[in-house]
Amino acid sequence: MLSRKGHEKATYSFPEVWTDQLIKELENLFEDQLKEHKKQFAIFAQAYPDEVILIASLLDKKDQFAAPVTLFISNDLTQKDDAEDILNFMVDAIGIIFNEYFSAPDDIEYFDDWNKIELKKLKAFYKINRENVGLTIMANKLLEE
Repeated sequence: MLSRKGHEKATYSFPEVWTDQLIKELENLFEDQLKEHKKQFAIFAQAYPDEVILIASLLDKKDQFAAPVTLFISNDLTQKDDAEDILNFMVDAIGIIFNEYFSAPDDIEYFDDWNKIELKKLKAFYKINRENVGLTIMANKLLEE
C-alpha cells in the first residue's frame, strides 16, 4: 500500500508525460550527482479521493536489484485546495530533500513513519525508505489478476 491514508487502490495515476517531465527536471537539477553516483530517477504519482502521493525513487543504473532511495510525499486533497499549488509544493520538497541527500548520502536516515514537512505555508507528509516502488506496483498488479 502506497497511500498514507490506507487507500488500497488509486483513483487516478498521473500520465507518463507528467512523470517523464518531472524526471527530466530532476535529471537537469542533479545532473552531476546522478553521473557521479550512477543513479537515475523513477517517479510515481497517484491520486485518491482525498490524497495525492508523489514518489521519487533514486535507482542504481547498473544494478536493478540494488535497494533504491525512495521518497514518498503525501498531501491531503480537498475541493478548496489548488491542486497545482500542491503539486508544485511537492515537487519543490523532492528537490530540497534530494539536495540534502546528495550533500551527504551516507548520512541519510530512513524511516517508514510519515513525518510532516512545511514550506511556503503549505504542509505535507513524507517518508524515506529503501522500497522499490516499481516492484511493489508490479506485484500488486499480479495479485489483482
